[in-house]
Order: sequence, then structure tokens, then C-alpha cells
Amino acid sequence: EIGTYNDKRVLQLSEFFTRIEATISAMRPGVVALDNVAHLYAGNENVRSEVTQFVNALVHLAIKYDVAVILVGHPAKALGSEYSGSTGWENAVRSRLFIERPEDEDDDTVQRVMVRGKSNYASKGAKVAMAWHKGAFVAPSELPADDGMDPGSAAALMNERFLDCLAECTAQRRSVSDSPYSRNYAPKVFAGMP
Repeated sequence: EIGTYNDKRVLQLSEFFTRIEATISAMRPGVVALDNVAHLYAGNENVRSEVTQFVNALVHLAIKYDVAVILVGHPAKALGSEYSGSTGWENAVRSRLFIERPEDEDDDTVQRVMVRGKSNYASKGAKVAMAWHKGAFVAPSELPADDGMDPGSAAALMNERFLDCLAECTAQRRSVSDSPYSRNYAPKVFAGMP
């Protein structure tokens, strides 16, 4: 968990939170996804003040490091429920997205719909169609076509080739960089390799 609550119900941040912050500080990502809230939140999900302190700790990271923080959670099992616990979960966040199967589809479908359940800066209820394919969400138009190479396989192949080139450079003791401004920028070096 990212922290525990003392007997006055005040959140005491943990070493794990410190490690998350240090990683964000070092890597400077644009987006951080924390999966899932049940593993990170040690408070009572029905106590608004505890929920708010937890969310505010994540908001602190978002503001300090200019990063979007996505907190993944699962809804209550009640039919039609979009979240469980107090309304603090709804009120403390700036936006909430909900991924569901289309109403007219069965449980085996790869089709999904992402619904904007809340947004402080956009209209509620907007929907984005997507499909679950080989471990990733893709636009329905990107599902396998008749050409034999679907986007998921193409991405996996590119990742594999990248790692092969990296292993070859490592074996040759050639350093490569992740900086696009470097002379030894990895993609530029790898493009010239067989």
C-alpha cells in the first residue's frame, strides 16, 4: 500500500509511495498507471476523508511531476454499479473512465466501450469503441485484416527486433542512447543494422 492510517485517521505515506515517487522523478513519464486500487489503498473505502487523503497523495504526484496518474479499480458487483465505496471516490478525482462490454454483446466478445463517467473539463458520457486484441486495446478498425499481419503481431515483431538489435549492440559493447538528440540514438543505430 502507499500508506496506512494512524489512529487519528491521518494517512502516513509508506516507503512504497516514496519508491513510486522516486521512479516518477527519475523517469519523467507522461502517464503513470497504478493497478489496482485494492493493492494500494489500506483505508476504509467508505470513509470519505481517508479516500480523499489517498487520492490527494496521487494528485500531489500529478502536479509535482506534471504526470497523468491513472488509478485502476474494479466496480462493485452490483448490476449497473460503476464504483464501490463512498462518494469520495467520485468526488476526489478529476475524471473517471469506465470500460465495459457493449450492452448487446456476450461475455466472449472482444468489443469494449470506454465511457467517460466523470470529467471536470469535458462532458460526461462520451464513448470510445475499442477491442481487446492480443493483450492490448486497439481501435476496432485495427483488428486483423486479411493481409495476415495484425497490429498486435506487428508491434510484437518490432519489439522483438528492437531487443535483438539491443542484444547485438550489448554483445559488441556498443552503447546506444534513448535520447533522440544523441549520435548513438538506439532507433537510428538499429535502422542501419541487418
